[in-house]
Amino acid sequence: MKDIITFRGKRISDGQWVYGGRLSEDVIVPCGQLFSVHNNRCDLNVYEVDKNTVSMSTGVFDKNDKLIYEGDILQFGSRKLVVFWNGESLQWFARTYNNKDYPIICGPGTYGEWNYIELGEIAAEDVIVGTTSREIIGNVFDNPEEGAKEIYDCEHSF
Repeated sequence: MKDIITFRGKRISDGQWVYGGRLSEDVIVPCGQLFSVHNNRCDLNVYEVDKNTVSMSTGVFDKNDKLIYEGDILQFGSRKLVVFWNGESLQWFARTYNNKDYPIICGPGTYGEWNYIELGEIAAEDVIVGTTSREIIGNVFDNPEEGAKEIYDCEHSF
């Protein structure tokens, strides 16, 4: 994993995604922006975003070298997974949501089933195999598939 921490959020003014540093729960500052301070006034461009869409990068990339963020939907082999942060174990996880054999159950103590994958394990497997097959196919904010948003909301509430 690369050491990359950025945030994204959907800009309130036009619904477009913006990327950068998180200044507050609903403000993103673009990365690499120069700013100046004159007479106790800071000139800094910031974006007001929908706080419900703010998500942090995981530091893991997909097969197209796109940075994976919390709330992304991944295709990993035949499984579709939604990415979330587990505050209990302090790890990034991806959870299967398109498997009819496993009902949507969330909350403390529901980890460890085969339908949870720790993102660090996937990244380590990439090094051994020399490639990755995971691909971002969407996110729960723009195009939530059946079950994906429910899983995200459920896991994100802890």
